[in-house]
Order: sequence, then structure tokens, then C-alpha cells
Amino acid sequence: MRQIKTVMWHACTSTRMWHARNKNKIPRIELIVTPCIVCHPPGDCDALVNPANEQLDGTQFDPSTANSKLMGNAIIYPSQAIDGLVTDLGGDAMYRALQALPEHPSGGGRCPVGMAVLTPATGELVHAYNHVVHTTPPFYNSPRWRQELFSCFFATFTLAEQARFHSLAVPLLGAGARGAPSVAAADVAAHAAIDWQGSQGALHVVRFCVQEKEVAELLQAALDKAMGLDSFQHVSTSCDHFGINS
Repeated sequence: MRQIKTVMWHACTSTRMWHARNKNKIPRIELIVTPCIVCHPPGDCDALVNPANEQLDGTQFDPSTANSKLMGNAIIYPSQAIDGLVTDLGGDAMYRALQALPEHPSGGGRCPVGMAVLTPATGELVHAYNHVVHTTPPFYNSPRWRQELFSCFFATFTLAEQARFHSLAVPLLGAGARGAPSVAAADVAAHAAIDWQGSQGALHVVRFCVQEKEVAELLQAALDKAMGLDSFQHVSTSCDHFGINS
């Protein structure tokens, strides 16, 4: 298992924030560039959102298998995907927590596409997060891709609110191993974060975390376009964030 040695502070390259004026919306949305959402988390977050698979058994595909499933030879499955890091760093306790979850009545595994489940953070993950929300994004070739990806975000935000979480660290769901172009995944992420409305007022901060400046610019443009000036206020700032050095 990969070992985490020390806990350190790391500087974000930048943080952009959007503040909602509608009390039923997520009050603050942040966009952060970080080397790794798992090992370099974006500040104090209650939970990490993990793009998982239906059986919640970690990464399963080698690069060639992933490419055959994802449409196009240019897609590379990362050797250290978020799901792989979560199951690796979460250790045996994470494995037991995931395997203890029941199969969904639909027969689509423990976490069917578009749904979300919750576990405690375990193992080395406890240095950065208290909980992990696992959600299964669709493959990009799914005929219901956009609807299913929206469902991932809505299920995640609703579960977080029910658990009374204040803040979430969220990767760009649907991109990467599931094959969606970043621009398409960013568009869904932006609209989902804006369109979702809570009822309890518990979820205050959603922090979108990406690794590359170019992807951050795509998501920033999608958020700016989707939010509009009438309901959200946009601010730019910089920050320090808590990180785990491995």
C-alpha cells in the first residue's frame, strides 16, 4: 500500500469563488487547481467525492482495456486514478466499509450509475477528510450520459446535505477514466452545482478541484456562463490549502 509520510501545507496556484444570493442554492462554489485532490486536498473539507464504479471495488481496467471501453485511442487511463488512491490509501478498513454496503435493488451493483453512497474516511485518508462520498459516473458513450452525470452530482449534493456536511471536495466527474471530454464534463458540473437546490441549508461550500490550468479555465468559463451575474457574485483570490505529502 502506498504510504503517506508527512502532512504539510501547500499553496494553491489559484482559487476562484462564486457566491450565491439565492438562499436555496449552494452558497459558495470554489475552483481550485491542485496536483491531487486526494493527497493535496483543498483546505478543510468534510468529505471527498470519489468517482467510483458500480461494485465499489476500485480501479479495474488497465490502459488498453479502458481505451477499448472509452471511444478513441487518445484516452489514457491514469495509473493513479482518484478511485485507486481512495481504495489504496483507505486500506482494509475502506475495503470492508465498501463491501458492507448492500447491493442496490435494481441489480446495478452497490452504487449504480448516477447514484451515491457514503463511507467514513479510513486509513491515511483521515488526515485530510472525515468522509468519502462515492458516486458512479457514466461512460461517455452512454446514450443517457448527460442525464446520468447530472444525477451523480445531485445524488452527491443531496447525500452531503442529509449528512450535514459543510463542505465537499469534488473532482471533474465523468472525465478521465469514464471518457468524457473535459469541456463536456465541465458544462455538466457547472450546471449541476448551480441548479441543485437544498432544503436544509447544511451544504455551504463545493470546491471543484482540477489538476491542470487548461481544465480549470474550461470549468471557470462554464461556471461563469451558467451562473449569470443576476444570481451569483464572482470573486478571485488565492489560498493556502492543507495537503498530504506522500
